[in-house]
Amino acid sequence: MVACVCIGKVNTPAFQKCKALIAASSAASVATIKPLFATDYEKELSSLKTSIGGRAYDHTADVAAYTEDGEWIGDDAELLLWLKRKGCVPSAASLNGDGKTTWESIAEAEFVAMMKAAGNKYVFLEVSIDGSVVGRLVFELFSKLAPKTCENFEALCTGERGKSKGGVILSYKSCPIHRIKKGGWIQGGDIVNMDGSGGCTAIGGPIPDESFELSHDEPGVLGMCNVGHHTSGSQFYVTLRSQTSLDKQYVAFGRLIDGTKLLQFLGDMETVADRPLADLSISSCGNFSPASVSNAEEDKAAAKLQAIQRSRQARIEIQQRQQAAAKVQAAKRGQRLRAEKKKEAAAATKVQAMQRGKRTRKAKA
Repeated sequence: MVACVCIGKVNTPAFQKCKALIAASSAASVATIKPLFATDYEKELSSLKTSIGGRAYDHTADVAAYTEDGEWIGDDAELLLWLKRKGCVPSAASLNGDGKTTWESIAEAEFVAMMKAAGNKYVFLEVSIDGSVVGRLVFELFSKLAPKTCENFEALCTGERGKSKGGVILSYKSCPIHRIKKGGWIQGGDIVNMDGSGGCTAIGGPIPDESFELSHDEPGVLGMCNVGHHTSGSQFYVTLRSQTSLDKQYVAFGRLIDGTKLLQFLGDMETVADRPLADLSISSCGNFSPASVSNAEEDKAAAKLQAIQRSRQARIEIQQRQQAAAKVQAAKRGQRLRAEKKKEAAAATKVQAMQRGKRTRKAKA
């Protein structure tokens, strides 16, 4: 039998169903199951769309199954059909469970276990646009790589240090994302002046450049801004794509594990001189726990983000129509002006001809 591969977002019921289907079938011994953080899944799915193509290209589910020789299977429902066609029917008894445990609770437990196994800390930044929450960016912090940098960032997310001696609130909450460098990064964290001109640490004094080991070689890399070596404060950036030119200059200490679509949306927002036109801010932040986010909250935030996207697209279409109408009107005005000038020239020619005729007749007389 051809071995199958199942990849998916570890925190989703769909992936847990796929995992259980394979485990309960005779295909379990030759199957590969890969639980992934959301960002890693989206990256791997994108690669599969390119390499396999066909039905894979339109796949949007939180789980994907395919064979090692490149046959696309699909989501959990399509995997069940594929297993039946191959004669590897899953055991119904092993899928029924105890009647109390839900797929959601299984997904949450595995998500927590996966985070603990990595041995890192996780934080989130909840983003609002013009006062409406549109989603969360969840980051994994590499504390072993840059302990002081991670400690500072985590403290600014939790707000646990209160205020500085100068009265600055040591928290990212309500802090704006003040800069969007198109194709480069988004930037925020000025907790002092709120405009990108300041910042301070939560742990006292500038932070040394602890490590340049982590490369800025993909979207979602989290790093600290500076104004020279060993000057990091509170301002941070998140890359929108590979930015290896930042390597050895800025300390990267974390990565995005959930919120790819939101990051892409933020990177595409309208700007003037790198400043977002909308009011873009961090409405909430802290240590991340899967239990702290309900599906209802995620669905509500996703709906708001989609509404904003539709509104932006509608504005673009209106602007395009207005520009097209303006071009038509300008063309018509140009035609009218040319016609009027032509009439004026013809009238002037007639007047000149009449004057010449008068002079000729006068001369003859």
